[in-house]
Amino acid sequence: MPQFNVKIKRNEEQNLEFDLEDSDQTMANMLVDKLREDPHVTFAAYRVAHPLLGVPTIRVSTDGEETPVEAVRKAVEALSEILSKLMEDAKKIDRN
Repeated sequence: MPQFNVKIKRNEEQNLEFDLEDSDQTMANMLVDKLREDPHVTFAAYRVAHPLLGVPTIRVSTDGEETPVEAVRKAVEALSEILSKLMEDAKKIDRN
């Protein structure tokens, strides 16, 4: 699985903002979509400040029942499981 560097820009009790370095909008979009499935996440979005830089900045807010860091951790774990399953399925196809 790919590794990404995360640069925290703001980490508050119910708000988190970070850059997802070494990534593109595809991963940011998947992460935000997964975050939006969490009932404790009240806001999740990303933006790219400049298309030539291409570094997505992700912002997450929660209702206080869980921290934004916990929400991101859960979303990353869920995505990791999905992508691992996809890799397994692709390997099965390759063997046939």
